[in-house]
Amino acid sequence: LLAGKPGQSVVMARRAGSTWYVGGITAGPERTFTLDIEELGGDAVIEVIRDDPDGGSLLQKSEERAGGSISVSVPENGGFVATIE
Repeated sequence: LLAGKPGQSVVMARRAGSTWYVGGITAGPERTFTLDIEELGGDAVIEVIRDDPDGGSLLQKSEERAGGSISVSVPENGGFVATIE
């Protein structure tokens, strides 16, 4: 469990080998989650798929250095999944 409050949101992570799989969901208003890359292994290539406010999904790719972070905005009652390698 990386973050969360009962009835509001949750962000969980699981590792397989050197790859982290992260998922988050919200109940209620739009939120922005900030993932600390340092906690998940330093330099990373990150791929995020998140809900779009219009009902679709969006793909976001980035490369982050150790000590960096990535912000993921999700719409009301939305969520995201990410791989961090």
